[in-house]
Formats: sequence, structure tokens, C-alpha cells
Amino acid sequence: GASNGAFENVFGKTLFHLMEHLEAFLSSSHDAIGSLLLIKISMAHDTLMSKRGVPGLGPFFEHVCKLMWDRFFTVMEHHQASIVKTANPPPATLGVNVLPVTRRYGELAASLHVLAEGPVEQRVLSTTSTLRSAMHSLLSARLGSVLRTQRKKQAIFMVNNADMVLSILRERGVRSGDDTRMFEEMLDTHKSVFVEEVLSVTYGRLIRFVKATEQPLAQGGVEAVRKMPEHAQLEAIVKEFHADWKRGIEAINVEVMKSFSNFKNGMEILKQTLTQLLLYHTRFLDIVKQLYPNGGPFARYMITISTIMNEIKTYSRNF
Repeated sequence: GASNGAFENVFGKTLFHLMEHLEAFLSSSHDAIGSLLLIKISMAHDTLMSKRGVPGLGPFFEHVCKLMWDRFFTVMEHHQASIVKTANPPPATLGVNVLPVTRRYGELAASLHVLAEGPVEQRVLSTTSTLRSAMHSLLSARLGSVLRTQRKKQAIFMVNNADMVLSILRERGVRSGDDTRMFEEMLDTHKSVFVEEVLSVTYGRLIRFVKATEQPLAQGGVEAVRKMPEHAQLEAIVKEFHADWKRGIEAINVEVMKSFSNFKNGMEILKQTLTQLLLYHTRFLDIVKQLYPNGGPFARYMITISTIMNEIKTYSRNF
């Protein structure tokens, strides 16, 4: 109406110059978070002006939002491209140290999740989905595959990088969402791999014996196991465990402490590893008890569960 025409006559040139300045500034801006903040501020101002019965600035704010969305998506494409183009570090450097791109991704993802509320949510989350896929591809498909023949080192690398992203998200108050789910799954999967790999160093023979004999024992009974070649190894496994179990726990503690950059995460993994050791040993004792109900010729070499638990307690003061 007439009021809008009068508004345009008074403020038109000013708004035109503001838009020109914004367009010039955006051409050299690479700040996705700043763009998103300006979008949210412009939307809030537009809503406020409408509530106050001042619709004349509506087209201006709409134009600002369009320019800002275009730049936001362009910058996010650059972020995705930078992840895709990340050069493979030398395999020897992959492990304990977190990749710089991982920390940068975590900070950006956390900020986007915090800001992705209200009318911007769907557009922002669709962009974070693409970015997340690129990061998953970098860590799991590309860099993870570089270490595929070194399963323990691969697990350490994946755990440290996933834990870095999750730590940043939690610090920013982001405790749910697709990023949290993806990196928690990555963390849990590779923690389990690490546990099995580090246990196999000292206790590999015992673990293989348990896995090989449990099912035949359940299906065919004691005689089925006694016919297996593994049965001939039983006494040697018992004596080996008797000699090395305590040293093995100490070695696991040292390995965990040097492998994980986050102390709290390391303590959780140590607890998980020692708990898994206890479970394997419990299963082993059950098998031996069925094979030798009255105690075998190597009974004096058997280590009790309570003995192992007492040793584990000396490492669990920080759990």
C-alpha cells in the first residue's frame, strides 16, 4: 500500500547499499557458523517486525536470508571437499594422535547442532548429513583401511578419533542426534576390537581353546572334547596362564595407558579389557571342571577367579 511505497522511498537506497555491501562481503567469507547466525538473526527480526506491524522490511530480510543460505551451502561444500581431499598421513603416524581434521569436524558439527533449531533445522541437518558421510568415509573406508593388516593399531586410531568428536559434542551439550549415534557406534565397535586384540597377545591360546571347545562340549559332551587336538594342549595352557597371567595384566595396563589420549576413555577400555579377561577365564574354568570334575593332574596350577579379581582391583582404583 501507500505506507510500503513511502517506506521504500525513504529507506530504499539505504537497503540497496546494505545489500551491495553484504554481497561483497559474502564473496570472500568462509564462515558457515557466521552465515547461519545471520540467517537466524534475520528470521527473528523479520518475525519481530511482523508482530509490530512493520512489514516493510520483510523483502529485505528474505533477500538477506537467501544470500546467506546460498553462501552457507557453498561454504559447507568447501568443508566437505576439504575432508575428501585430506591427504593420507604416513601409516606410522596413525594411532594415538588425533587427526587435525577430526577436531575441526567435531567443533563444526557441534556448533551446527547447537544452532540447528527452529525453522533452520531441516536445511542444516541435511547439510550435516553430507558432511558426516564424508568424515565416516575418511576415517573408516580410507584411513582405516590403510591399517587393515594392523587390527590393534587400526582400533586405537578409530577409537581416539571417534572419542575426540564425541568429547567435543558432549562439551557443547550435544548428547543425541546422528553424529552422536554414528561416532558412539564407531567407538564401541573398535573398543571391542582392541580388547580382543590386546588379550590375544598373552592369553591367545586360552581364548582359542575356549572358543574351539565350548560348542563341541555342549553338543557332544566330554568325550567329544577329549578327541579334539586342543585337549592335548590343555595342561600346557593351564601352566602358561599360571606363569604369565599377572604379567599379562600389567602389560595390558601399560598398553592402554600409552594408546588412548583421553584418560577417562582409557580407564573405561582397561575396565572392559580386564572384565573380558575374567569372562574368558571363567568360561575356561567351567570347561576344565566338566573335563576333570575331581581336578586334573594340573589342578595346583589353576588360578581362581577370586585371585584374578583381587589383582584387577589394584588397577581399578580409577574406574
